Amino acid sequence: LRSRALDGLGRVARESGEYLASVRLHTLASQVAIGCLSLSPSRLRVRPTPEACWANAVSNAGVAEFRAGNLEAARRCHEAAMSVRLRIGEPRGVSSCLGNLALLTGDVA
Repeated sequence: LRSRALDGLGRVARESGEYLASVRLHTLASQVAIGCLSLSPSRLRVRPTPEACWANAVSNAGVAEFRAGNLEAARRCHEAAMSVRLRIGEPRGVSSCLGNLALLTGDVA
């Protein structure tokens, strides 16, 4: 829950044009999600899963990096998020990452 809240605050910062703050919040959200991976499944009953929360936060950081003009950082974020989304079987997230990566080519209508 904390990861999702931080990720949401990161989106608010991003939409307010505060890209550095947004990246920081999304990074913190991803770290919190990673911390949840060590919890036993009986103690952790959340959706989306910590892996999905991590991928969401990293992808959202990529959007903020893109808007800040940090294209290589954005690419790294979206590629990392996509690899996790492929592994956990999240086609909607994979589609989102592919769309964000397409924007980085500069050849999107």
